[in-house]
This record gives sequence, structure tokens and C-alpha cells, in this order.
Amino acid sequence: MMTMLTFAEPVLLKDHFLMPADTTPWPAVGTGAAYVGTKPGMTPARDRAPFRTQAHGMLPRSEYGESLAKTYGLYVLAFGGGQGLTPSIYVGITVRESVLVRIRKHRVKATGSHVGGRADVYGGVNHTERWRPFAEQRHIEHAGRPDQCADVRLLVGQLSLPVAEGAPLRRFEASLCSDQDGVLKQLKEMLWSGAARRVSLLTEKHGKAFAGDGMRIVFWNGQTKVFS
Repeated sequence: MMTMLTFAEPVLLKDHFLMPADTTPWPAVGTGAAYVGTKPGMTPARDRAPFRTQAHGMLPRSEYGESLAKTYGLYVLAFGGGQGLTPSIYVGITVRESVLVRIRKHRVKATGSHVGGRADVYGGVNHTERWRPFAEQRHIEHAGRPDQCADVRLLVGQLSLPVAEGAPLRRFEASLCSDQDGVLKQLKEMLWSGAARRVSLLTEKHGKAFAGDGMRIVFWNGQTKVFS
């Protein structure tokens, strides 16, 4: 049976979530000391965000937003490209955690927010290698303006299978992240027409097995990618 991943149309997160800004000072940005290491991972060198937790950093305000708590599959976050913000893309999969759980973590990473109990301990989310310079650059580009992720788009892709099986999702993720047969470039061109070359990939780890013969991606606008 042919395995197909179908993407729904991109949505702006701001249309479906309330995302309070992190207004805490972050004086170490750009100095090489914007993050500190703790035993569980890296955390921003700043006070705890006013929204305090991952969940309070993204509050659903639509049926679609609420539905993501029970949605699984492959998801893409598209940042910037307008408003003077550097364009970046993240590709991830969800099998055990829902899309909502995952994107709440990424929202915290994108704004370099601390959501731990104290400023000197692990901040609730491990801010990994590619996210750290991205968040610093994003903070600088906002130039004091509140960052409520107004530019961020979400795409959700789901399998033509009864459940979100991990193996085919990992293959599609690897194919996208590795630009197999030009599929990542194709997606970038759809999301950032004319600016695809400037889009950096935030995904750090993915599987090595790619989508195989008969697997295909169907995009929201009718474009497809069939893998061989």
C-alpha cells in the first residue's frame, strides 16, 4: 500500500493561540553568554518569563488550536521571512507527544524564554544548539518590540494510515531535512517565494532511512513529491 503524507494548509499561530511576550531583560544576548549550562541542558541567562510555563506561553483560542492536543503526525514551523526577521524552518514528528506539546516547547526556544523555577537552574526546556543563535538573532531583530510569534506559521502533515506510525513519519522527516529529491527546497519555495536560499534548518537530529519507492507527499496547494 502506498504511504502518503498529506499537508493541510499553513496557519498562523497567532490566529489560534494567545502568546504573551517574554518581557524579561536579556542583557547577555550577543555576548557569548546568553545561555548557561545545567545538568539537564542549556537555559537562557535571564529571569523566568512572565508566562512562567510552557502551557501558559501558548493558550489555544480556537477549535483548531485545541485540536492540536490530540493531533499527531509530521509538523513544520516556518519562522520569519518578513518584518525583517530571518527565515528559518523546523521539521519534526509527533508520535507519543501531541503537536501542541511539541510546538509549545519550540515557542519557548524561539523566544529564548526561561520557564524554570529559578533563574539559576534548568529552564524547563533544553535550548539546543541550533535554536540558541536563532533565538538571539530573533531577539536582536525585534529591537525591543514584543515578540509574540506573530510571523510563525504551522503546517501539519498526516499519514494515510489509521494511526501515526513512527517508522514512516521518521522516513518523511529524514527526507525533508536532507532535501531528498529537492523536497525541502520545494517546500521552502512554497513558503518563502524567492527567498528559499536564505532559509536555515533548525532541526538537528533525524533518522537516516529516507522515504522509499511509492511514498509520496501531497502539499496543500496540490503539488506533490513522489519518492523513488
